[in-house]
Amino acid sequence: MNDPKFQLERARAPVSDEELISDVRRVAELAGTNAVSFRLYSASGNYHPSTVALRFGTWNKALIAAGLTIGSE
Repeated sequence: MNDPKFQLERARAPVSDEELISDVRRVAELAGTNAVSFRLYSASGNYHPSTVALRFGTWNKALIAAGLTIGSE
């Protein structure tokens, strides 16, 4: 099949752990808090919060990796 409408390309390279951690920290700084909720990250993060949580095992483990506080909404 040489029809170009059937050729797929990856939109962007896979994101690294450090990029995810950096973005969680960015959201914390933007919000002026040390505890980023799943909901807050969903509203301001560059990635889906499920991507972050799945990469680190849980959302709380992602916060720990980012050096942030585990808190409630």
